[in-house]
Amino acid sequence: MFKIYCNLKDECKETNSQNYQGANLAIFGFNGIPNINYKSELSGKTNVLHDFASISRSSQKVLISGAITDNYGIIRKSCAVADKGKLLGISDMCLNFNKSEYSLGCGYKVYYTSAGKIGVIVGSDLIDGDGIKAMALCEADVIVNVSDFCSKEQDHFLLRAYSYLYGVPIISVTANCVMASNINGEICSKSPLKDLEISMPIRKVYRLVTNKRRGVKPQ
Repeated sequence: MFKIYCNLKDECKETNSQNYQGANLAIFGFNGIPNINYKSELSGKTNVLHDFASISRSSQKVLISGAITDNYGIIRKSCAVADKGKLLGISDMCLNFNKSEYSLGCGYKVYYTSAGKIGVIVGSDLIDGDGIKAMALCEADVIVNVSDFCSKEQDHFLLRAYSYLYGVPIISVTANCVMASNINGEICSKSPLKDLEISMPIRKVYRLVTNKRRGVKPQ
């Protein structure tokens, strides 16, 4: 059983790590860590990423947190991922349908962690079914979506549909709700509470699919 702690509002601090001692993974929203300025991080003026990794080391957990990142003037919505003291990487939001002050990243990542293979999508990337499919094909055990938007009913429908179609559990932590869907497309947890622990079975089910299509005859 995979146990996930989700927190919508609080900052990720060493003092509150006791809240998720029984979890394999702790997910924080966009309040989890301060904004990340890469220039300041590299010069040593700020230590946001170092402190985040240190909390993951002291708690011996996998941590994910939303954050606004500033890459020398290029502002993005992002997620930082740390595992037992090591910063594994940062994922950026790749998809947006409206004009925005935020720039977009490119590409999705599946992180190999001590808790399993975790796919991470940010903000409106939830709308990109191709990204979800790619992570499922890359054998992600679970997919995590962290967003500063308020979730809508359409988002809840997408979570259920993706998890059912691609056979991977999906957890969404937004500005107003935590929701998780299992591989049967069933909502196994949904709450507006600021923090919540979710227990979810992680299993992979494979089925043979035959497809008839028009095209070139194979040699």
